[in-house]
Amino acid sequence: MIHHTTPDGTPPNDGEGGAEASTEACTGSALFAQVWSALAEVLGPATTATLFRRGVKYASAREPLLKQVEIKRDGFEYRYALPASWDDVSPETNAALRALIEELWRLLVPLTGRILVRRLENLPDLCRCGLLPPEGSR
Repeated sequence: MIHHTTPDGTPPNDGEGGAEASTEACTGSALFAQVWSALAEVLGPATTATLFRRGVKYASAREPLLKQVEIKRDGFEYRYALPASWDDVSPETNAALRALIEELWRLLVPLTGRILVRRLENLPDLCRCGLLPPEGSR
């Protein structure tokens, strides 16, 4: 499944909400989009894409499912493609996302200190879905 992003690097907002959105919040695609948006709002789409590419590269050694994630530049936009299985909640997808988020943490802390990881810690779905790195590694 391909998830397109807008020129500023954020996923398009379809305006849907409510209970259905809450049950979908722990899908890999929804969580990936939330993290992408949180970083793109501050860093911009090019830097966000670079960080995600590196995070995917490093984490895919532990979680092969990440090898199916594609991040590409299309003109002035950045787009990502996620495996179709990421539209469902599964332990495999959560493990892959957890590994990616841990790598993003390792990349962000030396660059920004705690500023951007605090922003990610404030995403309620990451906490609720159990995807934040363990306290000791934060």
